[in-house]
Amino acid sequence: MDYEDYFKKHEEALALIRKKYPLLFERYNWNGRKMMAEISIDFGWLPYFDSLCQEIYDFFNVWDTNNVHGFKWVQVKEKFGGLRLHYDSKKISEKDRIELDKIMSKYEKLVMDFCEKCGKPGKLRTDTGWIKVLCDEHHQISLERNKELYGK
Repeated sequence: MDYEDYFKKHEEALALIRKKYPLLFERYNWNGRKMMAEISIDFGWLPYFDSLCQEIYDFFNVWDTNNVHGFKWVQVKEKFGGLRLHYDSKKISEKDRIELDKIMSKYEKLVMDFCEKCGKPGKLRTDTGWIKVLCDEHHQISLERNKELYGK
């Protein structure tokens, strides 16, 4: 799959997640301007992020109450090979925040066994110029690309 196809597939999958769980994404800045959370994880981790959003909806019983008690994604990203989850918690009770952090910690650990690019079983790689969780195939692709680009 070329980059344009990959990007389109990624954006479509992310749009479906945003549509499925709209209450987790819309937030407003200090002057009432609508903002969207920054979601910058690769395609392979999107199914786990979808499951995490589902678990948050279930935690707050959103299907019945239509209320996420102030929970809003601020940023979801990969950093140093791990999943980093940042959310606005100003309106969430301390008890709920503790439970949410447990749920998120579960997913942060879970994705460490799956390739960021495709979702196949993977492991943390540090020899590609980046710290990434990659399957054998994407690890090899990354090594070859580095050799092509940098002669390493």
